[in-house]
Amino acid sequence: MQVKCVAQSYSALIQNHWMNTHGFPERLKAACRDAGLPVTQPALARAFGLSTTTIWHYLHGEKLPSMDTAIAIAGKLGVCVEWLLTGNGPQRSRDTLDISQLPDAAKSSLKTLLESFSEPKNTEKAA
Repeated sequence: MQVKCVAQSYSALIQNHWMNTHGFPERLKAACRDAGLPVTQPALARAFGLSTTTIWHYLHGEKLPSMDTAIAIAGKLGVCVEWLLTGNGPQRSRDTLDISQLPDAAKSSLKTLLESFSEPKNTEKAA
């Protein structure tokens, strides 16, 4: 009798370890709770338009969503996709300020204001 074993590839093991150790399932669950969604496979499958099997993989750290799916999930949860996938950056998009549509004069004024907070204050008076 011959037994065939198929081992996971090394890269798959590394990816699985990275996903589990970097908290994607926990961030997904927390964002769902914050958004008022029950953290159950059927509820999340309906909310995101995905299969319950796919949701299971996400909740158990077996897979990460594709970028398109991650963007859609983050949008429905009101969180930043970078935070959802990696834990980096602000959690909520409201924690950031988009100034791209402001006139150049307003952008310049904001830049000057922000720079004034980061410049070291000289407490010595000029002689």
